[in-house]
Order: sequence, then C-alpha cells, then structure tokens
Amino acid sequence: MSVSKIIWLLCLSFVFLVIFGVIYCFAQTLDQSYGTANRDDNRSINLSTSVYNAGQGFKPTITGDIPYVKLYLRKFNLPTGNIWIEIQTDNAGVPSNTVVNNISSDVIDISALSTTYTLYTFNFSTTKPSITSGTQYHIVAKSSSSTLDGVNYAAWGIDSSAPTYADGTDAWSTQAAVWTAGANDACFEQYVNPDPAPIARPGRIINVITN
Repeated sequence: MSVSKIIWLLCLSFVFLVIFGVIYCFAQTLDQSYGTANRDDNRSINLSTSVYNAGQGFKPTITGDIPYVKLYLRKFNLPTGNIWIEIQTDNAGVPSNTVVNNISSDVIDISALSTTYTLYTFNFSTTKPSITSGTQYHIVAKSSSSTLDGVNYAAWGIDSSAPTYADGTDAWSTQAAVWTAGANDACFEQYVNPDPAPIARPGRIINVITN
C-alpha cells in the first residue's frame, strides 16, 4: 500500500474518532421520568423538622453520568435560601444518605421559584454522578431554608391518586435524616450521558478497510 493511501486512511480514522467524540458530548438522553400531567398533590421540602428533605426513587436503564435532573417545583409564600439535589444510593426502598460520588447539583434560589408548578433544571456543572443501569437510586431534594414554620417552603409535585412509576416511590426525611417511604410518585426527568461504546483503534480501522 502506498504511503499516501496510509496517510489518507489515518486521516479518515481520525475524523471518525472526532465525529464520535462530538456526538458523545451532546448525547444527553432522557432515561427515567414521571410526567408533570400526573401531579395532583405536593411533597413539601423543609416544611418542619419532621418533614425536611424529599426524595424519589428511580432505576436507570442506561449506564453513564447524569448531567442534570429536572424537578416539578413551586414555592409557597416567601421561602428563602437555596435548593439543590443529590443522587443517593438505596437503602431498602428509601435514600441511604450516601451521595453518589459525593456530588451535589448547582443550587437554585428558592425565592426565585414560581408560585405555580414549573420544571426546574438542576445541573451538575462540574463532576457528574455516575450511575449504573438496573441499580436503584434516589433523587433527593434539599434546602437551606431554616424557617421550618409550615408556611414558607418549596414543594415538589407528586401523584398521590394513581401513581404508576414502577421503579421507585417518593420519600421524606426528618431533619435528622430518618427516611420514610411514601406511596406516591414525584414528577421528574432524569438525563444521562451514556458511557461510550468501545472505539476501534485507528490501526484496526485501517486493517478492516484494506482487507
């Protein structure tokens, strides 16, 4: 084979790898969700010392990293502070208080929440939590609001009348992080950057083309 042909094949394989990398970078896929049209109730966040954090179980079908999660939220009255999420492992159907990769999302100002339910995006803008297909996890919403007065708080929209999400339920914790499983489903969207498939080495690509 001529040198020029080898160079051409190497360039072609390099272009292939670049295109694959670009596609992978933008391959943010919606994996698990529970639709906002199902909402008929709410799960309070930092309502009181006995109703503190809120969670929703999910089981991904795609292995990869989570770039962001969307929650269906609103505020009641005039809460202050920030709200953020964690991805936690499972403990007998409720969050374990163990945070995947020890990573929290970027925060959202609670006072900026709408008074009507809206999908809010919680980005993992630096390191992203890694998840494995078929493993149970929980989205946990936390808040720095300290009023705990039962009046000023954020809420997560849930379906309490006919929940149908098969791979987890909602849950809530006390301020001491003792969890109770609910029988409802919270509205959410969980996205993933899928792990890339194995890429053939340039030499292998050349061999395939030339043989």
